[in-house]
Amino acid sequence: MITRDTGIRYALIGLIAVTLVSTSGCGWFRSKKDPYKNAPENRPLEIPPDLDQPKTDPTMQIPTVKRASNAPANAGASISSVPQALVNEGQFVLADTLDSAWRRVGLALDRMDGVTVGTRSEALGTTEVAYKGQTFLIRLRAQANTTEISAVSTDGRSLAGGPAAELLGLLKTRLG
Repeated sequence: MITRDTGIRYALIGLIAVTLVSTSGCGWFRSKKDPYKNAPENRPLEIPPDLDQPKTDPTMQIPTVKRASNAPANAGASISSVPQALVNEGQFVLADTLDSAWRRVGLALDRMDGVTVGTRSEALGTTEVAYKGQTFLIRLRAQANTTEISAVSTDGRSLAGGPAAELLGLLKTRLG
């Protein structure tokens, strides 16, 4: 009887040993070359030599625009040459960078009475506000060294009157 139990014991130990060796030995059969390191997705980006620099041929030049003889002398003035002035109804230009203007406009809106600030998206340059029963967006756009601040409806139409224009006027005086 002793030999039968011993034989089963040895068979069980042998089975466990074979199982352990076969499951842990996967690394023995693997290649040491690390094929994933040579995959096409991991190679550095190669830029063709003709795409390193922009073309400078005459066809890529921006043409000059001639001013009409009856146009006023300051008609060619850019928005940046008129800082803090109203450009059109529903917008004004702030002589500040976009990052600084974003911070300043956010603080000004937070501190204004009657203004409820909703969602803000710095990536889009918009702040949702509710003022005097109307909900609209205050949009900031960078222009050279200035920032254009405008009011637009939630569907993207420019707002030139009503509570939006009134809030823009308050913003302009507060930021000025």
